[in-house]
Amino acid sequence: MYRYNLIKIFKALADEMRLRIARVLLRGTFNVNEVFFIVGGKQSNISHHLKVLQDCNLIIGKKEGLQVFYRINDIEENKLILDLIKKEEENIDFYDDDLARFEAILQKRKKIADEYFNNVGEEFETVQSELFGKIYSTEDAIRLFGTNLDTIVDIGCGTGINLPILSKYAKKVVGFDSSAKMIRLSEHICQKYKLNYDLKMGDINKLPFIDESVDGVFVNMVLHHISNPSGVFNEFQRILTKNGKILFIDLLSHDDESFREKYADLWLGFSFTEINEWFTKNNFTINEEIIKTDKENPNLKVIIILAQKN
Repeated sequence: MYRYNLIKIFKALADEMRLRIARVLLRGTFNVNEVFFIVGGKQSNISHHLKVLQDCNLIIGKKEGLQVFYRINDIEENKLILDLIKKEEENIDFYDDDLARFEAILQKRKKIADEYFNNVGEEFETVQSELFGKIYSTEDAIRLFGTNLDTIVDIGCGTGINLPILSKYAKKVVGFDSSAKMIRLSEHICQKYKLNYDLKMGDINKLPFIDESVDGVFVNMVLHHISNPSGVFNEFQRILTKNGKILFIDLLSHDDESFREKYADLWLGFSFTEINEWFTKNNFTINEEIIKTDKENPNLKVIIILAQKN
């Protein structure tokens, strides 16, 4: 069976366009329109190429509401092929042009999220409370950190409303956000409550912390807004000390397309399986896993995970 699949993969990648598509999907998850924008050609042909790559098990398609998003299937059997593509990608024609359009897609996604958070400003916490307050209590979730830590980083700290709560479990709290407006609002909160704090602004894909420098990471309803959720787990693993803790909260997969328009959600939640894979592949052990359901809308579920770096 594997030999048969390998032959199919070689045949699929013998086509330059499919090779370019595979290289793009090595860098993230994209829908048909985004792939078409990056590599060009005809949109109908792009759909065909994606099907060929999916048929040979090199990529996976995931339905997100009305759209299908594609990503590389990074199973062990595909590792040799994927490593070869990575190694030789700069020798592929149109590499620079594809990469420039790839970056344009990421910037477009980021701009949508940034505009939303800058516009919502101080009302952000009210929106969050109305959406998720009846499903889970952030304060109850934060208690899972347990013992007092030296430093906890709130990834995507927003207005900073959770920093005073986190300060009960750490000697120092650090708020991180990509929005300057949110950082200013967090500063006000930290000063009001006289916290031992620091605030940092930057790119979640390149967190401004040195290796193994923090004991706790809090990620609350953040990853469904960013382009490469699985990739940022590498960063969480990098900045956490050995035995450091991560408290992760996000939506499980749902099909409410209105979340894209109303709240600038890029992803309509994540599957239970893919979330667990993020932790496992990045050398985390899951200690607690809780699922909360909206009683008024049973299709809306929140997953809360406490994990520890091995």
